[in-house]
Amino acid sequence: VQYMPLLAPVLVQFSQQSWGGFQEKLFCYFHDKRIDICAFRKGRVRFCNSFDATLAPDAAYYILNVWQTLAMKRTDILCLSGNIAGLEQLVKELGRFIKNIKHVH
Repeated sequence: VQYMPLLAPVLVQFSQQSWGGFQEKLFCYFHDKRIDICAFRKGRVRFCNSFDATLAPDAAYYILNVWQTLAMKRTDILCLSGNIAGLEQLVKELGRFIKNIKHVH
């Protein structure tokens, strides 16, 4: 895994936020027509990957694919952050499968 210096502070912040609560959390950071998806467990990186996502349906596809791959439950938490184009459409599409969607600043 190669981390860009731009993403390092974001990963540190997400890692700290992952400790709260009993539910699993999936973090999505939108920037420069890309989406970085990360998940942590007990302070360790469980999943981290980057995808090209210029449209909301593309982003929804990647997020749901990772959600299913990690065997996350409907009640787990999805945290969205960054410059999200088409936020309402994305939340509407994801809301059919994920109950807890939060916009983190």
